[in-house]
Amino acid sequence: MLEVELRKLGEWRDEVYTCNRTRCGYCQEGCLPYKVLGFEHYSSRGRMITIRALVERKIDFSESLVDSSFNCFLCGFCDAKCALFPTNIFTALRRELFVARKIPEPIKTVVDSVAKFGNPYGLPREDRAVWAKNANIRRRGQVLFFTGCIYPYLYPKRIHAIYLLLEKIGVEAVYVPEIEGCCGYPVFLTGDWETFDAIAKANYKAWKERGIKKIVSPCPGCVYTISEIYPKFIDGFELEATHVVMSVFEEFDRGRIKLNRLNRTFTYHDPCDLSRKLKLVEQPRKLIEALGDLIEAKYNKFFARCCGGGGMVSAYNPQLHLKASLERAQELVDTQAEIITTTCPTCYRTLDKGLKRIKAKTSLEDLNALLLDIVY
Repeated sequence: MLEVELRKLGEWRDEVYTCNRTRCGYCQEGCLPYKVLGFEHYSSRGRMITIRALVERKIDFSESLVDSSFNCFLCGFCDAKCALFPTNIFTALRRELFVARKIPEPIKTVVDSVAKFGNPYGLPREDRAVWAKNANIRRRGQVLFFTGCIYPYLYPKRIHAIYLLLEKIGVEAVYVPEIEGCCGYPVFLTGDWETFDAIAKANYKAWKERGIKKIVSPCPGCVYTISEIYPKFIDGFELEATHVVMSVFEEFDRGRIKLNRLNRTFTYHDPCDLSRKLKLVEQPRKLIEALGDLIEAKYNKFFARCCGGGGMVSAYNPQLHLKASLERAQELVDTQAEIITTTCPTCYRTLDKGLKRIKAKTSLEDLNALLLDIVY
């Protein structure tokens, strides 16, 4: 698991120098910004060279440096290839850029939307809970269903199906719209740690006041943020956070539920936050293997390539976001599997764009929602 470390950029000097001395370049193999944009400046190794120059005060916060920083998905492929965990260093770089007031306008817009509306899209707060309006939702309990931002706003029917899935497997989760907002992950990735700190503490306070002890979410980014980043900002943090697919797997592994076999061929896209950051790679695969035959893509598990949806690149550079989605979509289609599936709303949304652009006939399914009709 990537251990989140909140150091100042200068405190990463030894790691930066180690990278500069070795210059191995293993990180470049699956780096989509490097492949799409074509310059080493956009790869992990190239960014480390630039950071050294910044730390040694040979360069300043230039537009080129800002561009390199925000053309990074922070996907962690370089972490999987390197012992130095460069993503922590690139997160520290973004923090330095924020302090220096060098954050690009499209990124500021996202932060402002989260702060004002509780979501990155600038949509009304009250729209978040529309999916639950006429549903039979539990209101009291110790396990909180945390929807994230993408599902309730963009896929309301799907988030309802996922809630029903939890009910079906025996997880008595409650949904409390009055206390649900963004987990703050986009704000953290911007480098605005003051705003993130306020969001995290407000969320935690509300959860504790409701007697919540565990959070289950279908969004890998939310699970990672709550379980791994919140404890860095909140003293005595004591909530457990888990992904929906992990809840399903646990019940399946204990023999409490079964899955109807579909006898179809699947390929699975590993979400970066779920695989490299939370180390959940085998659990979804075992569920898929119970449904049909699994065909692995060329890049998979800890070395899966990003879908193009990470790091807020979609806001900063939509063209890179789209081109990366085309790359990953084609790679998944090349497996010739009948169904592409994933367990992340961001990945689903991004891959859907890529598959439509390449006019793929392969079906794309959200594993979280797909499981509802085949669990018994």
